Amino acid sequence: MQRLGVDVELVTIGITLLDVEKRGEHPLDLYRIRDRFPVRTIRIPARQDSPGWWVALNRLWVDIIESFRATGRNSATAVLYTKNYSPALAFLALRAIRGRRASVFFEAHMPPRSPLQRYVLRNANGVIANSGALAGDLVAGGLPADRVIATHQGVDLDLVDEFRVPAREARIRLGLPPDRQLVIYTGKIHWGYREVDYLIEAARKLPDGIEMIMVGGREDHNIRYREFLAAEGITNVTFTGFIAPNLVQYYQFAADVLLLYYPSGIALNRYRSPGKLFEYMAAGRPVIAADLPVLREVLGDDDPIAVLVPQDSPDLLANAIINLLADPRKREDLAARGLKRVADFTWMERGKKIMSFIERRLAARK
Repeated sequence: MQRLGVDVELVTIGITLLDVEKRGEHPLDLYRIRDRFPVRTIRIPARQDSPGWWVALNRLWVDIIESFRATGRNSATAVLYTKNYSPALAFLALRAIRGRRASVFFEAHMPPRSPLQRYVLRNANGVIANSGALAGDLVAGGLPADRVIATHQGVDLDLVDEFRVPAREARIRLGLPPDRQLVIYTGKIHWGYREVDYLIEAARKLPDGIEMIMVGGREDHNIRYREFLAAEGITNVTFTGFIAPNLVQYYQFAADVLLLYYPSGIALNRYRSPGKLFEYMAAGRPVIAADLPVLREVLGDDDPIAVLVPQDSPDLLANAIINLLADPRKREDLAARGLKRVADFTWMERGKKIMSFIERRLAARK
């Protein structure tokens, strides 16, 4: 949006991290954002291990104060953009006070689950749905079609291209073995999460010479998984712990195969648009993913650009890994088609679509 000429300001909260956690860089540097814009980090009296309600209460207070500040600076319309319901309610109240100087746009990742959430979506100036499946369900649930837009997550393909290196060079930079086949997962890691458990179970069934690397997560959760691996005698899985987002890309470049394997029983599975899927495609590496209809919106139905595996089946996942690693031609084909396809899912294209929608909705308000 900054590149499109929008006056952007990011407001974030600063909490006290656990002692074992790494301290991050400035947010714009951490994500290698070169087009600079104001970032306001507001310190709050909460820790990383504070109860969720306390963090949420502090976040809400910051959102209220900052939204009053943003809408009071000039006579232009301030667009308050959020994906959280509590601040959205505050923003709607503020809009009633500020009038046309404030508008509220909500990015939905799930359908509303309470009357209060339905109120937010009905009264927002517009709703940005995170997938086609979600947009369809919101309209079917009563939202006017002209107040909803569907757009998946994306990736900065230009930035990926700027830092792109061959797999061997990426492995050298990261100290990874050059002579082993590497299957890599980057993303959420927390103790007891079934996606991680399934990946470990699949790793048990992989032959010698194939190593699985799990990238990300809080250190206390990584420690528990490392202890579990040691107790079980599993030697072909490595947990790296937290890796700065601007370095995760090199793990993706280093991979022979990238993994994405959501378990069943999660309501979000119907509507997911995982950012790492687009990062995986942009890395130019083949992807193995759980077979979810919403992912087929991106990967395709008839001839998908990834190997799709039924959920909750570590045995089938292991077979898919073994078969894909044994077929270099298929890996090259999937990687090339994924890289071509992801050009339709850049942050710039997403930003254009959202801004066009916002401008239409603001024009309709006049």
